[in-house]
Amino acid sequence: MALRGLEGKTAIVTGGGTGIGEAAVNRLLHEGACVLAVDRDSDRLAALAERSGPELAVFNADVSREDAWRMIMGRAEASFGSAELLVNNAGVLGETADLADLSMENWDNVMAVNARGVVLGMRAMARHLIARKSPGAIVNTASVGAMRANPKRLAYAASKAAVIAITHGASHGLGPYGIRINAVAPGATATRMSLEVDAARVLGGSRPDIQTRPIVRKAQPEEVANLIVWLLSDEASYVTGSIYTVDGGMTA
Repeated sequence: MALRGLEGKTAIVTGGGTGIGEAAVNRLLHEGACVLAVDRDSDRLAALAERSGPELAVFNADVSREDAWRMIMGRAEASFGSAELLVNNAGVLGETADLADLSMENWDNVMAVNARGVVLGMRAMARHLIARKSPGAIVNTASVGAMRANPKRLAYAASKAAVIAITHGASHGLGPYGIRINAVAPGATATRMSLEVDAARVLGGSRPDIQTRPIVRKAQPEEVANLIVWLLSDEASYVTGSIYTVDGGMTA
């Protein structure tokens, strides 16, 4: 059975060219939504567009730029008339470094994409929905990395902790307008970013830690996307301000 409230709606998905974002794009299209996939990787977007129909539009943009969000919203309106749903999924991992070796350039880049980009996206969508007096839903991608100590991923952890705090606070401010905001916090997921983490662990002399959780494997991107899309749907109409872990029990 299809999820209620998605057919005919328009969703913007950042980081939509690969991994969890691509899986969310595919699931939304399957549910009858129109989708604007946003990514900095133009080749990935082109490949995605080749496999889809008129319900998908793609846009190459850097989500950390304020002017990019004006263009993103304009593209969604030009392609589909409006947008009611947003998946703030774009993110970067940053360098592997202890605090003493952490560069501020890396810190600023990670925070710009992972935290600033989320704020800009939420603000752009909120302004759009409030002006139209339309309800909507936003899902932000956080990470269990915000909840577990990792001395070599301080910028990434801080940026994802910011996503959690932003989600909590904005859900209160935008709830009266009928705008729901939630976040998912994936654990190890079979994406390019996860492969980078595994490679860094091996270089550091350790192994991936999937053996330490009740479900002894990585998540597939579709398993995270399924929850994202449910949160966007009317099935989750009384859910806002919540953070959902998708981590095979890692944080249990």
